Amino acid sequence: MSRRTKRWGLLGLMGLGGGLLAVGALASGSSSGGNGSSGGGSGDGPGKGGSEPDDGGGSSTGGDDLPPPPEPDNPFGDLPPPPPPIEDEPDPEPEPWQPGKHIGGAKGGGGTTPTPKPTQPGTTDGPKPPIDTPEDDPVIPEPEEELDPPWSELLDPDPRGGSFYPVVENDRFGGTNATYSIAYRYLLSEAFLAASEVGGLDDEDASVWALAIAKQDKLRLRVIDLIQCSGWNDAMYGAYPVTVSHASKHGRSILLRPVHGPNAERIENRWAPFRNITMAGNPADPSYRDYELLWLPPVDREVLWESAGQVLTTTGMEWDDGSSMENPPPWVMWQGIDDLSGALTGDFGCPGSDGELEVE
Repeated sequence: MSRRTKRWGLLGLMGLGGGLLAVGALASGSSSGGNGSSGGGSGDGPGKGGSEPDDGGGSSTGGDDLPPPPEPDNPFGDLPPPPPPIEDEPDPEPEPWQPGKHIGGAKGGGGTTPTPKPTQPGTTDGPKPPIDTPEDDPVIPEPEEELDPPWSELLDPDPRGGSFYPVVENDRFGGTNATYSIAYRYLLSEAFLAASEVGGLDDEDASVWALAIAKQDKLRLRVIDLIQCSGWNDAMYGAYPVTVSHASKHGRSILLRPVHGPNAERIENRWAPFRNITMAGNPADPSYRDYELLWLPPVDREVLWESAGQVLTTTGMEWDDGSSMENPPPWVMWQGIDDLSGALTGDFGCPGSDGELEVE
């Protein structure tokens, strides 16, 4: 029973008790032949006529002076209180895109087939890849990690063959600036290792020999071609040349501009890097402000030494799976390349080179 029901029941009992007392008083007055006064009343006081009770609370005659009937009980009975409202759980916030998260569906195979082109990293707008792999499109197995050079051995702040080099502000391809010329520093490293590892020179003599090699303009130009002719580099960063840009045989160049995504972090986390530059050299998404992460192909150091420092070649330089070292290791190529620019289609890398890629 509710509190309200208990309260009204008590009042009802009190009213009923008063009514019974009044009835008893009427019966007593009637039997004694009184004149309608109560107690010691004289009959001509306020109680005469039975219209108003006296201040002392005595009873008065007349049926109209009965107490009012008790209030009815709660018509709803002893119903339990309504249950508290159920609060809706808030919808989970969408997961923001962050470096290391794969873009746009399934990973590409061998880096030659990009995944669908999303409008921005982290989305999957656009056509979805088929669930069933066509019979004429063989699945490229994921390479065994123990056979791959680990990331700690691949990223190097100094340009050298067989590593990724993160471009920094003021970097350039040509010239002989020992701080900013990529080709010059690359030649110093490769020629020094050729002279020491193959030629057997001590460090001082190997440094002198390497310096003589790096100062040759034609060899530095050859280094620029090696970098730009890599199919992976071209697919990631190649654009039609602007002022003071050296175009390679495919007619494109790498502009060394801060308009790219955080591709070093993405590769380290085993997610596909993405292209963010149009063929005109503009950023597809201007919010990305990283410089290029360049793959620097290794050259045959034995040939470099035996040719007296005149021949730079990648011919025969292969990874364990037989793919060319003009492109990154197999586990990097297996991630594929995603695209924000709409330009990732066609042939990339110099025509006829071992690192040439076809992107459909």
